Amino acid sequence: MTVDTVMASEVRNNLKKYLDRVNENAEELLIVRQRGSNAVLVGERDWSSIQETLLVYENPEVLAALRRSAQQLEEGDVVSFSSLEDLKKWRQT
Repeated sequence: MTVDTVMASEVRNNLKKYLDRVNENAEELLIVRQRGSNAVLVGERDWSSIQETLLVYENPEVLAALRRSAQQLEEGDVVSFSSLEDLKKWRQT
């Protein structure tokens, strides 16, 4: 994955352009400073997704359940339902 790099002064002068860009294209932007630490600009949806992923990886029970589900899917151990009502009936059995 390639991350575009831009100087902080360029972002400062064209903030709206870069905010639109990261939100519309779901891309990250590395903001480089001459002095001080660099920063990364991401859109709100991407940030929320990153946070959700971190929560999953931090919870061993959720991560284990996710891995079991992926394994079941890979093995074809799945059940399909044509409606929510069918699912509810299946869960009651």
